[in-house]
Amino acid sequence: MKRVVTVLAMMGVIALVAAPAITAEAEKKKKKKKNRNRAVRVVPRLDKRLASLELSDPQKAKLKELRTSFGPKLTEARKNGKLSKAQRKGRSEAQQKAKAEGKKGKALRAAVAAAISLTPEQQAAQVEIRKLQRDYRRGVMEILTAEQIEKAGLKRAKKKKKKKKKKKDQAST
Repeated sequence: MKRVVTVLAMMGVIALVAAPAITAEAEKKKKKKKNRNRAVRVVPRLDKRLASLELSDPQKAKLKELRTSFGPKLTEARKNGKLSKAQRKGRSEAQQKAKAEGKKGKALRAAVAAAISLTPEQQAAQVEIRKLQRDYRRGVMEILTAEQIEKAGLKRAKKKKKKKKKKKDQAST
């Protein structure tokens, strides 16, 4: 009986000592997640796909250089285009409504932009953010081989087809 009480007492002491350390570590993780800028998360999201690939050392170096060049630019553009709480709420509601209607891509962005009123600076910043994200993605695609792109599940941007004029149209003019 004494052994059982001793073991239980020891387990209680261990729990009391370990509990603060565990909660402190959990709070640190929460703080790290909250401090990450949304615009900067685009880079790690793409990098998660690249983690499964076997990249050569030169490829890793080029990717690191690409990350360091685009990260600060994305952060700055995000600061310039920061939305108010009311704008964020309106955007969220507009996105949900537009997605329910089946809108995607440019149509979705147009519906959301119409629903919330953005200042010209915010509009310019959003255009800049999309441009930087597109350029980062293109830079990554240039670094990778075709097999790596396929293995990572990345899609190449579709090329716009130029419409060819019919000979009749040219002959009539």
